[in-house]
Amino acid sequence: MDVERINEPAPSTPEVQALMRQGIQLFDSYVKLNRRVSFEVAVSLNHIEDPSRFADTIASNILIKISEKQLLLEIADPATGWNGSWNCSTRKLKS
Repeated sequence: MDVERINEPAPSTPEVQALMRQGIQLFDSYVKLNRRVSFEVAVSLNHIEDPSRFADTIASNILIKISEKQLLLEIADPATGWNGSWNCSTRKLKS
């Protein structure tokens, strides 16, 4: 198996920081409604400063199909990845 390391740009712009704050609130609501996701994951989001890692943590902990998770995890741009995770979380909260 060949593995290619991707250097991800991780800009921490005010927009990305605002998205991360919204993400913490939304994911906290998601965890409260879905007891299969650990509350510790929601707490740990408060300590993650890297936008890429933040988006990956949410994407990997949302209870969706593996193929959908993989698509979210492959997104290199944190803002785009976060928006994808946000959309999946919102769909799950509404269902």
